[in-house]
Amino acid sequence: MSLFHFFGAQGNEHRGPLFWSEANPDGLPFRGAGAPLLGRDEIDEFVETHGDYHYGEFDLNIPEQCQQFCEIMTRAYNGWYAVPYVHREDGNGKRLRIVEWVQRYNELSPAAQRRLMNGPAGAQVTNADRNNGWFRQASG
Repeated sequence: MSLFHFFGAQGNEHRGPLFWSEANPDGLPFRGAGAPLLGRDEIDEFVETHGDYHYGEFDLNIPEQCQQFCEIMTRAYNGWYAVPYVHREDGNGKRLRIVEWVQRYNELSPAAQRRLMNGPAGAQVTNADRNNGWFRQASG
């Protein structure tokens, strides 16, 4: 199982831009205004995994809905989404799936956000430091 298949994925369903990095230990994308440039110790200290809950009903007889359902389940199988509930209703020509899923992302912890804005205790941090420091800013 691997998230490599989804490397670079973007879209409105993610509620923000995603940044993919092979350096991320769990392979999950980073969501935020920019991609953090952190060492392994900093990742452990300043990055948290968050999830966004979603719900959907899919009629598998409708090709577009069948494709959406398959995309969700593929992402779940490969470790990006968690699927805590699937209801299957088959019969009388119906092929309905009701699915709950959670999309998982890495984000900076509040402590990391404070450090980025304020710098280490006693340090003066300029906008140039912020732009040249931890982050590669989102483009365009």
